[in-house]
Amino acid sequence: MDFHTQTELMYIIYFGLMFSYVTCIWRPATRTTENSLKCSKLLILTITYLIALNGSVAISFLSQSSWTYPLWSLLNISICLYLMTFSFYAAYRIKQVSNQSLQPHLKHIDTEELDTQGHNSKDLQAKQRAIQLSDSVAQDCIATLHHLLQKEQLFLDNQLTLGQLATRLSLTQHQASELLNEHMHTSFYNLLNEHRVKHACQLLKHTTGKASVTQIALDSGFNNKSSFYNEFKKQLGTTPSKWRITQQVS
Repeated sequence: MDFHTQTELMYIIYFGLMFSYVTCIWRPATRTTENSLKCSKLLILTITYLIALNGSVAISFLSQSSWTYPLWSLLNISICLYLMTFSFYAAYRIKQVSNQSLQPHLKHIDTEELDTQGHNSKDLQAKQRAIQLSDSVAQDCIATLHHLLQKEQLFLDNQLTLGQLATRLSLTQHQASELLNEHMHTSFYNLLNEHRVKHACQLLKHTTGKASVTQIALDSGFNNKSSFYNEFKKQLGTTPSKWRITQQVS
């Protein structure tokens, strides 16, 4: 057996091994898609071409034709391209199959994370319910709040916030909001404005015309004259100037 025959037999062996390897790589694909069908057709055509070319080289070699060397070179180039192409494709299929096998595991992890987040959310809601004010605590806080409003006149601070009021009551902002909304049936700003208007009425009544309405508005905790007028008319149904006149007449 000469060198050319041995080399050709080696190519046939390599060809058979590569064909078996690529076939095994394709087996894990459980679904037949259009792309896989196209690849199968391309593989069959390539194999048919190489077998035909290999047969032509054999016939040319046995008949000692002048086409032996060109056909032999073409066969070598074709087999090299075949091995390179399907080796890269085989590596791609290995990665694709690995990703498919990991998908159920990743879905399981995502489900566990969602369950954990839902459990944490329920725990947070339970803690929020636990910090709600009892009736006895609420009554103590209301008494403290009345003291802050009547004695310290906390409402005169036009920069006062709900958070600051909560700190004075030794409550969280959420608890302070619950105290006002659920136990006193009012809101933070309504409570302040109610006391500010009452204070403004005292100033209007005792200062007569000595102080302007704007100054009284600022001294009562309002930020500007417009908000004072709107709130005053909302509560008493008239303007500060008209209310002052009625008090002077009476």
